[in-house]
Amino acid sequence: MLKMVGDAKRDGRPIKLVVLGLSHMNLARLKDGQPIKFAGEDVGIAGVEVLIFVGETEQSMARELSDLIGPQTDVRIDRKVSDA
Repeated sequence: MLKMVGDAKRDGRPIKLVVLGLSHMNLARLKDGQPIKFAGEDVGIAGVEVLIFVGETEQSMARELSDLIGPQTDVRIDRKVSDA
């Protein structure tokens, strides 16, 4: 996997750009149910844990993550993804 972080601009405003490039081997592993995880420190964004996984639908993936969501978790899910 290619991991890059850099400073960029969007609409003239500075932003932090994170780029993740997945190889065909990475995609095969994801399809086999093997998520990709790495620490943000690996790419210069401390205090962040990155999890990449795949699922059949956005709704099924949201359900898979329900165990990770606790009362202190700030959850922001697009309304198009919600089961409700």
